[in-house]
Amino acid sequence: MQELEGKQILMTGASGFIGSHLLDYFISLNQNILTNPCKITCIINKENVVKDKNVTTIKADLTQGLLNKLPNHNFDYVIHLAAVSSPQQYKKNPLRALDLSYIGTRNILDFSKECNAKSVLCFSSAAIYGNPNEYNTSLNESNLGTLSPFSDRSSYTIGKKVLETLCYTYFKKFNLPVKIVRPFNIYGPRMDKNSVLSRFIFKIINGEEIHLYGDGEQTRTFCHISDAIDGFIKVMLDGQEGEAYNIGDEHAEKSMIEVVKLLFKVSERKTIVKTVNYPSDYPKDEPRRSVPDMTKMKKMGFINKVFFEKGLSDLFYYYVKQMERNDV
Repeated sequence: MQELEGKQILMTGASGFIGSHLLDYFISLNQNILTNPCKITCIINKENVVKDKNVTTIKADLTQGLLNKLPNHNFDYVIHLAAVSSPQQYKKNPLRALDLSYIGTRNILDFSKECNAKSVLCFSSAAIYGNPNEYNTSLNESNLGTLSPFSDRSSYTIGKKVLETLCYTYFKKFNLPVKIVRPFNIYGPRMDKNSVLSRFIFKIINGEEIHLYGDGEQTRTFCHISDAIDGFIKVMLDGQEGEAYNIGDEHAEKSMIEVVKLLFKVSERKTIVKTVNYPSDYPKDEPRRSVPDMTKMKKMGFINKVFFEKGLSDLFYYYVKQMERNDV
């Protein structure tokens, strides 16, 4: 972590779920480890993210360019998270999702080139893999994926493919030190209230029916945010330029039915569960399975430390407390 002593960090998407936790991570480093604090500049599109002497927030639209918005053009590290990542939102605003993936990313990469950043970390998604060709195969970074452009998910999934293509192009053409991470279902406090875990938890707390979309047998792996941040930082500091890295937990694969049963166990509560058709505001052509091959990250010393059952229990009672304070 001493590599971050006194460094300048530019971050987009800092008000989102992952971005807010990354920002907390840097603030904690400044308070507890670094003698010379790192300075973080956050580009946001809404209210201020946090009040901290080492954090500067700038309200800007990434698709409109950056050079005239930033008083400081000297950044050592650039972290690009901004995206329309909620399925409901990118189905509603597909052009905005595409603009952020292409125009927003290109503006960030151009700016990173201008300021001679030491490392640029761009966030893609496990969604770029689509449905694996073989159902029982975990996904390594060389998997080409299967994506249709004719889908309500395409603005996000193919948008992320475009983001990766831009990163590769800037690495090859301009030698930009860019690295890509592909998160697999990161979870923890502050998740979007429409995410699958949050939705299930709210239903259980309120004693309402849980609706599983489709047959409920689609599986996902879940990686706790604290583990994920460790992976993101490893890639930013030590990853190979021009390459992509899965960030997830290959051992925490659960079907949606199994997730609900585990929530019943950790909460000691139950409610009615039904399988239903996909609602009109939710894109239905989701992958049946999404499991990362973590071999590449393991070679960098990455280890998942938070078991899913423990993380899920903590998340449930986090939301219980939030609801008790009317803070949800």
